[in-house]
Amino acid sequence: MQLVRLIYSSKLSPNTAPQELARIHHAALSNNAKVGVTGTLVFGNDQFIQYIEGSRVEVNHLFNLIQSDKRHQELLILDFTEITEREFEIWNMKLVLLTEESPKLFRFTEKGSFEPSKMSAATALAFLRQFKSNHGSDRVEK
Repeated sequence: MQLVRLIYSSKLSPNTAPQELARIHHAALSNNAKVGVTGTLVFGNDQFIQYIEGSRVEVNHLFNLIQSDKRHQELLILDFTEITEREFEIWNMKLVLLTEESPKLFRFTEKGSFEPSKMSAATALAFLRQFKSNHGSDRVEK
Protein backbone atom coordinates (compact mmCIF):
# COMPACT_ATOMS: atom_id res chain seq x y z
CA MET A 1 0.00 0.00 0.00
CA GLN A 2 1.28 3.43 -0.94
CA LEU A 3 1.07 5.75 2.08
CA VAL A 4 0.51 9.49 1.75
CA ARG A 5 0.04 12.40 4.08
CA LEU A 6 -2.19 15.38 3.52
CA ILE A 7 -2.02 18.52 5.60
CA TYR A 8 -4.67 21.16 4.98
CA SER A 9 -6.07 24.22 6.68
CA SER A 10 -9.61 25.53 6.68
CA LYS A 11 -11.85 27.94 8.52
CA LEU A 12 -15.00 27.08 10.41
CA SER A 13 -17.98 28.33 8.47
CA PRO A 14 -19.91 31.18 10.11
CA ASN A 15 -22.92 30.18 12.18
CA THR A 16 -21.56 26.68 12.75
CA ALA A 17 -22.49 25.61 16.26
CA PRO A 18 -19.61 24.74 18.62
CA GLN A 19 -21.01 21.24 19.17
CA GLU A 20 -20.27 20.51 15.50
CA LEU A 21 -16.63 19.95 16.49
CA ALA A 22 -17.69 16.96 18.54
CA ARG A 23 -19.69 15.63 15.59
CA ILE A 24 -16.76 16.08 13.22
CA HIS A 25 -14.47 14.27 15.66
CA HIS A 26 -16.91 11.42 16.31
CA ALA A 27 -17.42 10.84 12.57
CA ALA A 28 -13.66 10.89 11.97
CA LEU A 29 -13.00 8.34 14.72
CA SER A 30 -15.61 5.99 13.35
CA ASN A 31 -14.91 6.37 9.65
CA ASN A 32 -11.11 6.54 9.79
CA ALA A 33 -10.77 3.34 11.78
CA LYS A 34 -12.71 1.47 9.10
CA VAL A 35 -10.42 2.57 6.25
CA GLY A 36 -7.03 2.74 7.96
CA VAL A 37 -6.69 6.53 8.10
CA THR A 38 -4.88 8.11 11.04
CA GLY A 39 -3.97 11.65 12.00
CA THR A 40 -4.86 14.67 14.03
CA LEU A 41 -7.21 17.65 13.84
CA VAL A 42 -6.23 20.89 15.59
CA PHE A 43 -8.77 23.67 16.10
CA GLY A 44 -8.32 27.19 17.38
CA ASN A 45 -9.27 30.74 16.47
CA ASP A 46 -12.11 29.29 14.32
CA GLN A 47 -9.51 27.58 12.13
CA PHE A 48 -8.45 24.00 11.51
CA ILE A 49 -5.24 22.30 10.55
CA GLN A 50 -5.56 18.61 9.86
CA TYR A 51 -3.00 15.92 9.17
CA ILE A 52 -4.40 12.82 7.44
CA GLU A 53 -2.35 9.75 6.55
CA GLY A 54 -3.24 6.48 4.91
CA SER A 55 -3.56 4.97 1.47
CA ARG A 56 -3.60 7.42 -1.43
CA VAL A 57 -7.12 6.34 -2.40
CA GLU A 58 -8.57 6.72 1.12
CA VAL A 59 -6.87 10.05 1.85
CA ASN A 60 -8.10 11.50 -1.45
CA HIS A 61 -11.60 10.17 -0.83
CA LEU A 62 -11.66 11.66 2.66
CA PHE A 63 -10.43 15.04 1.44
CA ASN A 64 -13.15 15.10 -1.23
CA LEU A 65 -15.72 14.59 1.54
CA ILE A 66 -14.17 17.36 3.63
CA GLN A 67 -14.26 19.74 0.65
CA SER A 68 -18.01 19.21 0.33
CA ASP A 69 -18.61 19.68 4.09
CA LYS A 70 -20.39 23.02 4.62
CA ARG A 71 -18.77 23.38 8.06
CA HIS A 72 -15.42 24.06 6.36
CA GLN A 73 -14.54 27.00 4.14
CA GLU A 74 -11.36 28.34 2.56
CA LEU A 75 -9.68 24.93 2.38
CA LEU A 76 -6.03 25.11 1.47
CA ILE A 77 -3.73 22.12 0.90
CA LEU A 78 -0.46 22.80 2.72
CA ASP A 79 1.22 19.48 1.94
CA PHE A 80 0.49 16.26 0.06
CA THR A 81 3.31 13.76 -0.22
CA GLU A 82 4.18 10.09 -0.19
CA ILE A 83 5.52 8.79 3.12
CA THR A 84 7.29 5.58 4.13
CA GLU A 85 5.78 5.33 7.60
CA ARG A 86 3.00 6.91 9.62
CA GLU A 87 3.57 9.83 11.97
CA PHE A 88 0.28 9.49 13.88
CA GLU A 89 -0.28 5.74 13.86
CA ILE A 90 -1.66 5.70 17.40
CA TRP A 91 -4.55 8.07 16.65
CA ASN A 92 -7.51 7.38 14.37
CA MET A 93 -8.08 11.12 14.67
CA LYS A 94 -6.80 13.05 17.67
CA LEU A 95 -8.69 16.30 18.28
CA VAL A 96 -7.01 19.14 20.09
CA LEU A 97 -8.59 22.46 20.93
CA LEU A 98 -5.95 25.16 21.15
CA THR A 99 -6.13 27.55 24.06
CA GLU A 100 -4.02 30.41 25.30
CA GLU A 101 -2.23 27.76 27.37
CA SER A 102 -0.61 26.34 24.21
CA PRO A 103 2.46 28.64 24.09
CA LYS A 104 4.91 26.04 22.74
CA LEU A 105 2.72 25.55 19.70
CA PHE A 106 2.24 29.26 19.04
CA ARG A 107 5.94 29.71 18.25
CA PHE A 108 5.11 28.24 14.83
CA THR A 109 2.61 30.98 14.03
CA GLU A 110 2.87 34.63 13.11
CA LYS A 111 2.48 37.07 16.00
CA GLY A 112 1.36 34.32 18.34
CA SER A 113 -2.01 33.79 16.70
CA PHE A 114 -3.19 30.53 15.16
CA GLU A 115 -3.46 31.01 11.40
CA PRO A 116 -2.56 27.69 9.76
CA SER A 117 -3.32 28.95 6.25
CA LYS A 118 -0.18 31.10 6.54
CA MET A 119 2.06 28.15 7.41
CA SER A 120 4.44 26.65 4.90
CA ALA A 121 4.38 22.87 4.48
CA ALA A 122 7.54 22.57 6.59
CA THR A 123 6.16 24.80 9.35
CA ALA A 124 2.84 22.94 9.40
CA LEU A 125 4.63 19.61 9.73
CA ALA A 126 6.90 20.95 12.50
CA PHE A 127 3.85 22.35 14.32
CA LEU A 128 2.04 19.00 14.16
CA ARG A 129 5.15 17.05 15.19
CA GLN A 130 5.53 19.33 18.22
CA PHE A 131 1.91 18.65 19.09
CA LYS A 132 2.57 14.91 18.76
CA SER A 133 5.59 15.12 21.06
CA ASN A 134 3.45 16.95 23.65
CA HIS A 135 0.69 14.31 23.47
CA GLY A 136 2.53 11.22 22.21
CA SER A 137 1.68 9.15 25.27
CA ASP A 138 -2.06 9.70 24.88
CA ARG A 139 -3.87 6.46 24.22
CA VAL A 140 -5.49 5.66 20.93
CA GLU A 141 -8.89 7.27 20.51
CA LYS A 142 -11.47 4.78 19.30
